[in-house]
Parts: sequence; C-alpha cells; structure tokens
Amino acid sequence: QRSSSSSSQSVQSSGSVAPAPAAKLANNDPGHWNNVPPTIVRRVPVGDSGETKKITYRKVRFLGKGGFARVYEYKEQESQESVAIKIIPKANLENPRAKQKLLSEIRIHRSL
Repeated sequence: QRSSSSSSQSVQSSGSVAPAPAAKLANNDPGHWNNVPPTIVRRVPVGDSGETKKITYRKVRFLGKGGFARVYEYKEQESQESVAIKIIPKANLENPRAKQKLLSEIRIHRSL
C-alpha cells in the first residue's frame, strides 16, 4: 500500500472534528468529519509531453486516526489498487507547530 498526503484541493478536507453521536457513526469511523471526499481525482504526468492522466480513487473505509489527521483506505478505480490517504483538516495546518509536524512526517515518509 502507498500513503499519500497532498494539497487541500486533492486530498485534504476541512471540517469539524467533533465526534458524532454513536448512532450516526458509519463505516467504522469513530467520529464524523465533514467533507471527507468519497472520491478523489488527481492528475499525473504521462511521459515528457506535458499530457496528464486522470486517476480516480474511491473511499472504501476508515483505517485510523492520529493527533491531527485520519487515514482512509481508497481504491484506485482502474487497477483496484488500495492506497492509504491521510486527510488533514485545513484548520489543523493554521497552527505553525502542527504544520511543522506534518512537514516532518512528509520528510520521513519520502525517505522510506
């Protein structure tokens, strides 16, 4: 599985982190986050021509949470490959300490 963190337009979402009432919890998610996208579309370069290919991922299930983000399993529609995508509310990145923590985590993941 691959892990992905990206810009707020493609992967992150803004929303409340307040837990939902237990009766409204779905998909094994211990709390409700508004605007967690059911589908994520990204464009990737194809060769050196400047052309791009659209890749679509569909949310499968909630995997877990950390101090400032939640991780969901998404499935790439064409290949059916599963990926883990970390969703980070924009509000969490307004805090300079949280932003530095995220940048440090990105550096660690890139080194693996």
